[in-house]
Amino acid sequence: DKSLQFIVSPTGQSGFNWEHAWWDGYNTMYICDLVLQSAHAASMEPSGKGCSFPAIHSLDFVGNNRSGNLRDLVTTAQAELARNFASTKLSVFESEFGRSKLKASMCAPDATYQLAFQLAWKNLGLGNLPPSTYEACTMTSFLHGRTEVVRPVSSNSAKAVELLAAGSSAAGEAVKAVYKSHTKEVVECKSGNGVDRLLQA
Repeated sequence: DKSLQFIVSPTGQSGFNWEHAWWDGYNTMYICDLVLQSAHAASMEPSGKGCSFPAIHSLDFVGNNRSGNLRDLVTTAQAELARNFASTKLSVFESEFGRSKLKASMCAPDATYQLAFQLAWKNLGLGNLPPSTYEACTMTSFLHGRTEVVRPVSSNSAKAVELLAAGSSAAGEAVKAVYKSHTKEVVECKSGNGVDRLLQA
């Protein structure tokens, strides 16, 4: 479920490239370990047998498609991305508020932050429906455990966001329902009962 690429030079030097966040390296490092173990266990003596591979050649990308000139579309997208970067302001707010205070208040920290993201989306007017989001959870209780996907957006969270945005007195009970359902889903995912990656090797 990730884009993985081994890069091997003619001299035997190799590298590994994968598409994901820098901290999500548990499974990819495990793959590297398996490859290295297999390489060390295999005989490195020349077999005398040749290998036939197709000739390597550079790819010639065609610059036009039905939507117009592809290079123009890429240039436009680059300019739009630059405008978005230029209009983005990053501010860092430091506070003692965090996991410890949430737990002391009998609040589920992860569910609280996920709910805050959804409420921010609602308050910013970015859409009537929350976007489909996920967060990875590890399955390290299993041998060679990988990751599963927790889906924080639910009917409970959508209801809580609506009530919070409206300032309803019923929001408190709705948030408690989110805590309960979110925590239950995290436990299910960690115990191998998730719904996203059960069919993947």
